[in-house]
Amino acid sequence: MLPRPSGSREEDAWLSDEQLPNCVPAEAEPFRGPLPSRMTSNGEYMPLAQTDKQKRVELRIKQFADKSAKRLGISRRQSLEGTGGLAASFLAVNEVFGQTFFKVSEVEMLEPAAFDENGPPRDLFVLDDQTHIVRSSVNCPQSPRILRALAQGRPWTEPAFLAFEVTPRATTH
Repeated sequence: MLPRPSGSREEDAWLSDEQLPNCVPAEAEPFRGPLPSRMTSNGEYMPLAQTDKQKRVELRIKQFADKSAKRLGISRRQSLEGTGGLAASFLAVNEVFGQTFFKVSEVEMLEPAAFDENGPPRDLFVLDDQTHIVRSSVNCPQSPRILRALAQGRPWTEPAFLAFEVTPRATTH
């Protein structure tokens, strides 16, 4: 494996040199809607190709956005940037997969107030938690210490974390 440029996305990828050219960063995808319509990779795994249903979702999002943009007198991009874009995405998923995953109506593409009626509370707190660290710079024997320190919001170089021993869980039979 060739050395990877320092600070590049390739530096911290777990993919091989042969796989990396086949991955495109999410921000370089041809359609950047409010809801992903294909699998992307953070460098840990090779993403699967876009499925037929994902292609249909992407197409329907564009069609819904074009329809609402025309009615509102704005561009498709502007339509996709607001709550109308999320509504269009949710409608597309419901339609293509034939189930009501999202409680949404077409009027929500046009009226933000209508979207707010079914949307989450304005003061909703969301914690997006990861249980692992992908960076190769911390993929080392100290990783358990680092994770424990991060979970506690403290520097992992503190003596208490440096002395932390990792032991396997006991198994019961």
